[in-house]
Amino acid sequence: LQFKMERSITRFSRVTKKEQVLKIIEEAVENDALIIYTIVIPEISKFLDEKARENNVTAVNAMSPLFSAIEAKTGLKPAYITGLTHAMDDQYFNRMKAIEYTIEHDNGQNLETIDDADLIVLGLPRTSKTPLAMHLANLGIKVANYPIEIDTQIPDEIMDLKGKIPMVGLTCDMDTLMELRKERLRSFKIPNSMESLDEMVAEELDNAYRIYARLKCLV
Repeated sequence: LQFKMERSITRFSRVTKKEQVLKIIEEAVENDALIIYTIVIPEISKFLDEKARENNVTAVNAMSPLFSAIEAKTGLKPAYITGLTHAMDDQYFNRMKAIEYTIEHDNGQNLETIDDADLIVLGLPRTSKTPLAMHLANLGIKVANYPIEIDTQIPDEIMDLKGKIPMVGLTCDMDTLMELRKERLRSFKIPNSMESLDEMVAEELDNAYRIYARLKCLV
């Protein structure tokens, strides 16, 4: 925009090989063009400079003054790793996609798309299914979690994925589960006997372990 002239710009991305450089030089010679580059691989950058001089092509390294100024100011050396911006963008996008998926598939929701999960987490109530799923989502892993109750029947959507998608089964010891169940009964003001509660909790744990074994979950 600073120069009032007709211009044609050809962009070459991710130039990491000498063969790519030779093609660019050839095109610059044919079109009497100027080359402005941001190649950070020293070997490839040097090769481009040499070939440009050999062919009387003007080549300008747009990164060199910037790198030199930062290095002089901070004393730090550049990493010279190509494609870092693209890698960071891809990583961020994948993480956001994983978080969105995990939220949409919390606690047995949206089973119709559970086959897109990277991991399925099954667990008894209060075994931190959701916190674990969200932690993994922040690492870019799409997680679906499903609750296991005393009368849970695993839906076909999950059964069909046995051996296809990794599955993890969460559990807890009987004493902890007993306390959780007592708290739940108290909150609903339901009377209970220790004997009946023992039987219920034991059955709940047995049911969970049967399901995990059937699905070949990592427990």
